[in-house]
Amino acid sequence: MSRPKGSPKTVGSGRKKGTPNRRTIERKLVSEARADGKPLAKEVLEDFMLFYIQAAYQFRPPLPIPENWEGESKFHSYAEKAGQFARMLAPYQSPTYRSITMQTPRESAAGGTPAIDALEAFVLALARARRDQPNDTKTVESAAVDETPMLVAVRPAT
Repeated sequence: MSRPKGSPKTVGSGRKKGTPNRRTIERKLVSEARADGKPLAKEVLEDFMLFYIQAAYQFRPPLPIPENWEGESKFHSYAEKAGQFARMLAPYQSPTYRSITMQTPRESAAGGTPAIDALEAFVLALARARRDQPNDTKTVESAAVDETPMLVAVRPAT
C-alpha cells in the first residue's frame, strides 16, 4: 500500500546507494548483447586515433625545434594518420550543423498574424457596408479564409 500524500517518507525508503538506475542497466544490456563482443566501428576508429596520437607524441620535437631533428618524418606520419582517423570519427562524436532558412517578416501594413488579418478584413468589410447603405441592417461575412468564423454585425434600428 502506498503512503498517503503529504506524509513523510519512511526511513530507508527509495533506491539504495550504488544500485544502478534503468538507463545504466539498459546501457549495460546493449553493450553485452552486441554480437560476439566485437567493438563498434566508431570504437575502432577512436582506438586507432588515440594510438597514433600517442605515437606522434613520442616523436614530438623539443622546443625550440632543432635543425636536424631525427623523428620528423615519423612524427608527421603518425600525426597525419591520427588526423585521418579523427576526420572519420568526427561525424559520430560531434553534431552536424546545417543552415536553416527563415521566412521574411510580414509587412507591417499586413498586420502580422492571420487572426489580425482576418479582423482587419472584417472591419474593412463592415465599414464598406455602412458606407454603401447607411440605414440598412447588414450581415457582413468575413473576407478572410474559411477557417475564421463568420462575424455578424447588426445595426440598431433608429
